[in-house]
Amino acid sequence: MNTKCKRILMSIVGVTLCGMSAGIYKYAAFGVDPFQCFVFGVDAAVPIAYGTLYVLLNAGLLIFSLLADRRYVGLATVLNMLFLGYVLQFTHDLLARYLPAPMLWQRLILMAIGFTGLCFSLSLYITADLGVSTYDAIALIISRTWGVGQFRFVRILTDFACVAVGCALYLLGGGAAEPRTIAHDLGLPSVEAARRALQYWAGAGLLASEHSAAPAPTESQKASAIDLTAINDPYVSVLCEEAQTIFGKALSRGEMQRLVSLYLNDGWQPDVVLTCCSEVARQGRRTIGALSRELVKWREAGVETGEDAEKYLKRQALREEWYDEAARLFGVEPAQFTRWERGAIARWHEDWRFGADMIEEALLRAENHRTVRYVDGILRSWRAQGITTLAAARGQGQLTGSNILNTSRTPSPAAAPKKDLFN
Repeated sequence: MNTKCKRILMSIVGVTLCGMSAGIYKYAAFGVDPFQCFVFGVDAAVPIAYGTLYVLLNAGLLIFSLLADRRYVGLATVLNMLFLGYVLQFTHDLLARYLPAPMLWQRLILMAIGFTGLCFSLSLYITADLGVSTYDAIALIISRTWGVGQFRFVRILTDFACVAVGCALYLLGGGAAEPRTIAHDLGLPSVEAARRALQYWAGAGLLASEHSAAPAPTESQKASAIDLTAINDPYVSVLCEEAQTIFGKALSRGEMQRLVSLYLNDGWQPDVVLTCCSEVARQGRRTIGALSRELVKWREAGVETGEDAEKYLKRQALREEWYDEAARLFGVEPAQFTRWERGAIARWHEDWRFGADMIEEALLRAENHRTVRYVDGILRSWRAQGITTLAAARGQGQLTGSNILNTSRTPSPAAAPKKDLFN
């Protein structure tokens, strides 16, 4: 085997082993590198599989490297970009399935294995000398190609930027604004790193300072206090396993705590939580934050039991059919309807018992005023007169002028036409 083949083989083995070691190291939850913290933050805010997200982010950095200085791009760069994220995700999911709640001594062993594997894999990766990772290339390009500062200082700045942006995206994704929880969920090496990131965003005016008030513990803080290993409730393990299956990804320990908090602290029944998981997953929002927000809507709608959830989903599915049908009649896309217009369309069917035939007839009467608000006025007028069938509506004649109950803003007297005094 010649030298070139050996270098290629070293790069492939190094990248594969690096992904596996990073997955083990991440699952040990004792801290990860700043770029992984940034990726975890994006993963919390964007409902995309971690492996795919890792490829997309690295593709953007690769384009930057190719435009700025392509000397740092090689075979190892491409292998790192395409496969490392998927290998990391596979390893992490495998551990989450067979070791869902590791004890402290198990996490220490995992950390030792991950650290040793990272050291060995990086030695293979670097010795092969077939390019660097896309993130490593950023600091090299800024310091050596552009000549802006020394490499070690530029690397510190890029690392801090990754941690700060990762924390911000984590908060936008519905995470708790508590340093210890952030450090745990994002795999930061210390609570102080999360605290510095929060202080940065608070100083920028984008986050309320923790010293400005002393509020009661939030739901996220209550969730972070849950010890999964000390709970003997069988529903907890079922809830965590089924939620991961529905979302198609492994949940972090912090996400599992928030999930279990919905059951223990918020009083949701496990079957309702899992039903809601399926619903948000169907909508493409595979995060615990999206699940929590959806459950708030369900509670406002009076959903408490599994039977209530089924009725609610059937009603929502029926409303979606009405929106699609109305969009076809009005000649628009369903997404163009405003919140008020959606409420009006639902009211036509649920409260007034008007079907598509009555709506279509009202559209014919509306002529050039083909808006939901104008049609709502026609249907409101029919309802006030007791007209509930198509035959009655056609027998009533054309609605004009004051016969239509207008639901829009009443025009000012100045806009009214003036009378002709000579006639």
